[in-house]
Amino acid sequence: MPAKRRIAAVLQIDHHYARAVTLGIRKYLRGHPTWVCETLEPLASPDWSWIGEGRWDGVVGYVVAPELLRTLAQIGLPAVTFSNSTDPAIPVPRVVSDDLEVGRLAARHLLDRGLRAFAYFGSRSNPGSSLRRQGFREMVAAAGSSLVHIEPTFGLQPGRSQWVGVRGLADLVSKAPGPVGVFCHNDHYARMVIHFCALQGLVVPDQVAVVGVDNSEVAEGLAEIPITSVVLRCERIGFEAMALLARLMDGETAPGEPVLIAPERVVVRASSDLVAVDDPLVARALELARELAFRPVGIEDLLARLPFSRRVLEKRFRAALGRSPYSEILRLREEHAKQMLAETQLSVAEIAEACGFTHPKQLFRLFATRTGMTPATYRKRFSPPR
Repeated sequence: MPAKRRIAAVLQIDHHYARAVTLGIRKYLRGHPTWVCETLEPLASPDWSWIGEGRWDGVVGYVVAPELLRTLAQIGLPAVTFSNSTDPAIPVPRVVSDDLEVGRLAARHLLDRGLRAFAYFGSRSNPGSSLRRQGFREMVAAAGSSLVHIEPTFGLQPGRSQWVGVRGLADLVSKAPGPVGVFCHNDHYARMVIHFCALQGLVVPDQVAVVGVDNSEVAEGLAEIPITSVVLRCERIGFEAMALLARLMDGETAPGEPVLIAPERVVVRASSDLVAVDDPLVARALELARELAFRPVGIEDLLARLPFSRRVLEKRFRAALGRSPYSEILRLREEHAKQMLAETQLSVAEIAEACGFTHPKQLFRLFATRTGMTPATYRKRFSPPR
């Protein structure tokens, strides 16, 4: 008979990330039917000594309260947190997203759009935010650009809700040679930026391209413009947190470093759906590529609408974006197919046709080359739980 375990799960159910990670915790518990899990509210309390009175064998959760973290570290109760906002100096094992890679992924997306001016919007004091900013900065610096850090300012108007300031963004936009790519700590912060732009008359994404993190249905759904977001492997984080907790309860030594889970992908939506180039020919070619991408066309159809030879177009396109016109058409088709696979129940054949392919095999080849997966595997991996 497997050992019975009593688990305390400290969760903020109103927090999108914590809810998403809970799916992984649930998946692990379903495989351990003798375990009992009790949910605790993350109370703001200076005294957490009662948590070590023998009621639980282990603790897992979105633990951010320093008092609770210190208590867990002092009493030696097996515990794992999946919060990336905790003080790394407090020795409680963590399973978290690889925040450096989260920042790099966001930077690659915006650089791929041709942007050359960048800002990060988030707290300086939050450890996870600092790592995301660092990864983002490293990538844009490698591309020859610099980064401006914008920290949110908050206030409360009498009789009204809290307001948020994005100090310096309007001035940065006015001085930038093109659109400014703003990477935000999470989707909640991205929504703040989009709302600020709406109030200030800044056009998203033509003047400000915005990327968040978490793929939050609440923040994305309430924003004035749909938010491009870095998707974290939340279910994997929850499952691995439980697996680590099980090892700790079995007497294994806690790892010296956090267990890092790489992010999944960038879901591209309207807040960053642009390509910024100075060359008017390339800009026109990009407009036509967007218009023609999802029809069964080739590069000849694009050239038929432009007063330039294929050689001239290829040369100027590569100089501006580092890729060929046909590669851009394939990129558009790939992004469209990924979105449809993850968000619809259409068949692979129907999606291939909707993306401009004359045969489903072409979509299979594209995914094999670009992702190393079949479309069906991609759908299984990235579709939300139902």
